[in-house]
Amino acid sequence: MIRWRRALAMGLALALLAGGELAVRLLAPDLRASVRYVGAVPGWNLEPAGDNFEPRYTMDANRMRSPGYPEPKGDAARVVFAGTSCMFGYKLEWDDTIAADFARLRKRSDPRRQYQVASCAAPGHSTLQTYLKLRDECLEWTPDFVVIDSLYNDASLALIADRDRFGQHAVGRARAALEWFASFRVLQSALRPPVPVIDYTQLPPACVGGWLPPARDPCPQLKKEYPRVSLADYVASLSEIVALVRRAGAEPVLVIMPHVTDGVASDGAYAFHDYRDAMRNVATDTATTLIDARSVLPGLLSGSGGNNDLMLDPVHPNARGAWAIAKLFDAEVPRAK
Repeated sequence: MIRWRRALAMGLALALLAGGELAVRLLAPDLRASVRYVGAVPGWNLEPAGDNFEPRYTMDANRMRSPGYPEPKGDAARVVFAGTSCMFGYKLEWDDTIAADFARLRKRSDPRRQYQVASCAAPGHSTLQTYLKLRDECLEWTPDFVVIDSLYNDASLALIADRDRFGQHAVGRARAALEWFASFRVLQSALRPPVPVIDYTQLPPACVGGWLPPARDPCPQLKKEYPRVSLADYVASLSEIVALVRRAGAEPVLVIMPHVTDGVASDGAYAFHDYRDAMRNVATDTATTLIDARSVLPGLLSGSGGNNDLMLDPVHPNARGAWAIAKLFDAEVPRAK
């Protein structure tokens, strides 16, 4: 009799939980808009108008840069580039980006298959933002490969850490499972404290950039968090990105992009070598392809500030640099079967 009562109580509890979950989904069908920073990309995301950048960019229905492709994909192999402004193609027209160059090169090198290529990357995004953008938007495009360069934004200087800025940090497996439930996301959003706001208009202009080596940092008292994402959180989030991509049926590829500080002593906020080592370890532990794109731009490794023929600035490749990196990707990103 006691067993029956326990079973009945458990059944009623499960029924109440299921009913609550259904009620939340019916009352808040668009959780991306109605739940603050839960089930959506925190901080900022690409908007269709593309007014924040010059040249203007265009986006598809999944908030990605692409020329637009018909649905369904049929026999085409789809490749998504995810991560930072380097993959996004900062200040580049679509035809000059790494993604567009890769599509042209793959058409030549693997003519037996049609390749459709889009960019899920966004300037300033960390691994947490990349994870959420892939999960909620870009993986709906059903890619076969996802090429990810998330590294330097996590390790960079920051006026506020992602943990404090977004009220969340590494995306662990347990959390990823819980966030499937709309009721958990609503409760999480309700209990989350307000996101701290920095009044950038009150800071000296030199304090806002955040890309100076520590020895020349004009505002050390303002940058309390070094780095923007801790190494432990970075490893956890990057590992979960790899797992997320594989659960979606795609093959992940990790990329180490060039950066001007490759030639600067890494002692302090710019300990990028630790994050590069962490990416290498994640690639090894998860049997994931790793591409070191720094070999394409050897001028950066000298500490001289980079090869001006290939770079827009110390961080972003220009059209020629994008073409050089795309050729490396064409050689090392696996072919579709």
